[in-house]
Amino acid sequence: MLSNCDIVAISELKHAFPFSFPGFSVLRSRIIDGEEHRGGVAVCIKPFLVKFIHNVRLEYDQVWFQLTLTADVWWGACYVPPRDSPFYKNESFAKIQEFCTQGKVIILGDLNARMPNLDMFNSTGVTYQPNPDRGSNANGCKVASLCADFGLVPLNHRQPLDIISKAISLSGNVVTGYLS
Repeated sequence: MLSNCDIVAISELKHAFPFSFPGFSVLRSRIIDGEEHRGGVAVCIKPFLVKFIHNVRLEYDQVWFQLTLTADVWWGACYVPPRDSPFYKNESFAKIQEFCTQGKVIILGDLNARMPNLDMFNSTGVTYQPNPDRGSNANGCKVASLCADFGLVPLNHRQPLDIISKAISLSGNVVTGYLS
C-alpha cells in the first residue's frame, strides 16, 4: 500500500537508531540528547522527488521542507505529544505557527488533537462525516485556533473525495492535511 505513495509521514518512532524504508529516501526529525529512546518523525520520499526538495528544516518532532514543484507550500510532518506527556513542549505549536506565517502548509502526522465539532469548516467546500469522538482537548483547541487564524482546513473525517487536490484548490491561503 505505501509503495503507491510518493510521500509518507511516520510519527512516534520509538528509537533513535538509523531508519530506512525500502524504495524511499528518508528525512528524520532532530533527536534531543538524552531522548534517544524517542525517534521523533520521519518523512519517506520517493527517489524521483528528492531532486525537488529544498529548504529542509529538521526540528524536534517535526520535519519541514519545500518541493520546487509546489514552491509556495511547506510540507510538515509533525508529532505533538499529549499535554500530560513529559515530552510535550509549547514550542511544538509555536513552530507549526511559524511555518503557517510563511505560506501554504500541508501538515501530516499526529497532533494528539481532539476536535469533535468540525462543522465550522463546512464553508471551505470540504464536508465532514460525523466525528464519533465527541471529546475535545487542549491540543484540539490549539489546532482549531490555528485553523481559524491561518485558514487551515482539517482533512480528518472528511467525506470521501480527492482530498489534497480539493484542499489545495480552496480559495484560502493555507491548507492542512493533518492525519492522526
